[in-house]
Amino acid sequence: AVDTGDVDAINAQAVEAFKAKRYEEAARLFEDAYNVSPEPNYLFNIGRVFEESGNFPSAIEYYDRFIHEPAVELSSREVALERLRVLRAIVAEEKANAEAEEAARRKAEEDANREDEAASPKPLAEDDDKMPPMRVGGIVLGRRIWPTTARRLPASWYRTCAC
Repeated sequence: AVDTGDVDAINAQAVEAFKAKRYEEAARLFEDAYNVSPEPNYLFNIGRVFEESGNFPSAIEYYDRFIHEPAVELSSREVALERLRVLRAIVAEEKANAEAEEAARRKAEEDANREDEAASPKPLAEDDDKMPPMRVGGIVLGRRIWPTTARRLPASWYRTCAC
């Protein structure tokens, strides 16, 4: 036999915690009351607590459990269904916003990478490897003696000594 005094006391504590915005405590107390006396209204109350605390996925879970209980009155079921519609729309919108923010972040990252690539110096063209080495005073300096961003010197500037 269920002691209704215990359930009523737990319920009163849960309501008091809810009014004081101690949502975790209120949800736990309503859960305890439901475990002692499995009345569907406790499921609705838990859903309401989670909704008020901003934990919409948990609120959806408990409202959904509530509407599937066989002893729920039609008017109460309609209220819970309306709450479910609203919460599911909110969750879907939050998900879409998060996906849009993630896509914008990725695009900005890709754009920044493209800008970095455009600003970096270009490698020497293939024909630069065919350029003869530069000699100064009989010493071979090599083919690449200036930065890749510098303009190329005219061919007449390349002198080779006959040594």
